[in-house]
Amino acid sequence: MTDMAEREGREVLGSLGLVASAGQSELGDLASLATITLDAPIATIGFAGPQRIWFKAVIGIEASSARRDDAFCNYTIEADELVVIEDARADLRFRAIPLVTGPVGIRFYAGAPIHDRRGRAVGSLCVMGRSARRLGGRQLSALALLARQAEHIVRIRELEREKVRLADHRYRAIVDSLEVGVRVQDLADRVLYSNPAADRILDHGSLAPWGWRPGMGPMVGDNGSPIGSGESPAEMARRQGSRAGPMVLGVPSESGAPSWLSVVGMPLHDPVTGALREVVSTFVDVTDHKLTEDRLIAAEARVSRLLDNLDVVVFVLDSASRFTYLNPAWETMTGMPVPTAMGRAFTELIAPDHVAEIRAVNEALLRGERLECRQIVPFRHLSGARRYLELCLRRAPDGHRTATAWAERGQVVVTWGTLTDVTADVLAERERDDALRQEREANEQSAYLNLQQDRLLQAVSHDMGAPLAAARVLAEILDRRDLPTATRVDATKRLLVNMRRCEAMVVDLLSLHRRGPNAAPYPSCEVSLDDVIRTVLGDIDVDGRTLEVDLHPLRAVIAPVPVERIVDNLLSNAVRHTPIDARIWVTLSRDGDGMLITVADDGPGVPDELRETVFDAYQRGRAGMEVPGVGVGLYLVSTFATEQGGRAWVEPRPGGGAAFKVWLPARPSDASEPANGPARPQLG
Repeated sequence: MTDMAEREGREVLGSLGLVASAGQSELGDLASLATITLDAPIATIGFAGPQRIWFKAVIGIEASSARRDDAFCNYTIEADELVVIEDARADLRFRAIPLVTGPVGIRFYAGAPIHDRRGRAVGSLCVMGRSARRLGGRQLSALALLARQAEHIVRIRELEREKVRLADHRYRAIVDSLEVGVRVQDLADRVLYSNPAADRILDHGSLAPWGWRPGMGPMVGDNGSPIGSGESPAEMARRQGSRAGPMVLGVPSESGAPSWLSVVGMPLHDPVTGALREVVSTFVDVTDHKLTEDRLIAAEARVSRLLDNLDVVVFVLDSASRFTYLNPAWETMTGMPVPTAMGRAFTELIAPDHVAEIRAVNEALLRGERLECRQIVPFRHLSGARRYLELCLRRAPDGHRTATAWAERGQVVVTWGTLTDVTADVLAERERDDALRQEREANEQSAYLNLQQDRLLQAVSHDMGAPLAAARVLAEILDRRDLPTATRVDATKRLLVNMRRCEAMVVDLLSLHRRGPNAAPYPSCEVSLDDVIRTVLGDIDVDGRTLEVDLHPLRAVIAPVPVERIVDNLLSNAVRHTPIDARIWVTLSRDGDGMLITVADDGPGVPDELRETVFDAYQRGRAGMEVPGVGVGLYLVSTFATEQGGRAWVEPRPGGGAAFKVWLPARPSDASEPANGPARPQLG
């Protein structure tokens, strides 16, 4: 098949949006369905060109096209109607064509036209057989229906092609309106497309990819070096198969002065085969920018001469945080010669405890997360004197380049900064901060002591007033001569209770005062813990409440005084917060490497919201309840337990009430039981 015929086929199918594989699977399915539905071995779907019928789907024979004069389909397309040939050998129109006389041996044919969206017959769906036959009405209807389905596919492809054409037109209009030059070249460097901006920028029309003419001289790179033809972004994109650039190129002109362009090359691949087809180059005129940059480099050289006379250190760092420039003030401020510091990492020259912080800041600058950083860092002068330097780091703008006065031309500046000696300011600020801190701490301590004093006075005046007043009244009663004996005994007993209550408050307050931060530890000795607790129980009046005691015999090396105070305060607390008919349980048991003291009662218990604060100082039970005591008993319990390495807490008691528990470490004596001990008793 000739190239001309191939082009015809592409044009025919392309006009219908059926190029390459578009629609092939759908039309192939229809052809297969036609062979099954009409019980025919051969089916084709073809479209007419000027000279040939081009098949898009073929079942049962090998063919991609056929001359129109030799094709049944041509008759169907031209007639634009359903055509049935029951026996081609008997039909004068077809009995001599190759499909009938040749190896294929076609005798039966039925075809229906396929119309485009304008209603023109452009192809046909055909079924063929090698024996004569006749189709019934339902079979003809099925053939027409299948042809209409093929029309639907063709029209969809036509619409898609029209959309592509419109999109291409729209994109072409957009590209033509750009101020960026766009040129498309084929693999032979022929210019296939050049937008108006490209022609305007190059000012050479479309004579060559870059408007170059003999005698103009070569293209040059950003540094003025000649660029070979294979080093342009277009050639690099062609070789690599990927984007190349941007690259700044000096394109020669007839005037002799180059036009500076920033160029990007991009390969264009065939969407089906993936083969490289064309290369597109985009470019903008950066001549003004390039000339300005050259002037800036000259200006930077002048600035660098000025920096040499500053008292402030000015430095430039590369991407590895190494010094690439230091002005002479560096040696004066640090004692280190500039040549010694050049090339060294900045973090090598600062105090080790600041290295991680400065490195993290510099990395943030490199990533662009920060643009500037200021902080004060300690620095040790080579003479040994400690100095404080204010460090200012800045990230250089992208694309900025160092001047030739301080670095090799072309080296990218990543970070630059300054160092200022602020030693005198830092020391003065520290002295001021120390004075302010001491004043603030003194004020806070004074306010705390005043608050504690007020709370103490309120507690003492409120809670010691009642028992003292009761004691005064009882003393007056006892002073009467005619007082009956029973009344005297009862009054004496009540007087003793109120005096003991006052004594307990005084002891608690003295204990609270003595347990300061510098209090000496209580001495430890080997004692029988159950005897210590029994001694405390013997001195406490439970005022009619039922007291049940279960003390596990236990000898250990421990400080007995805190144990006595803990038990005394827990039992006093239980008496204060329970009704007269309440039951109180006191137990002692081994618990791991220590001992567990539990004082439980069946009184009102401790509300959930108070369990975390019940051991705080000056806490006195539920709001609105008049409870005797100054509110430091449970606080002392917690304090004594903590000082001994233990802890105190409260739990709800099963069956109602509260269970206050204190665990204390206790080193067992040689005669003591093993550390695990017996199981703790269950309170009930």
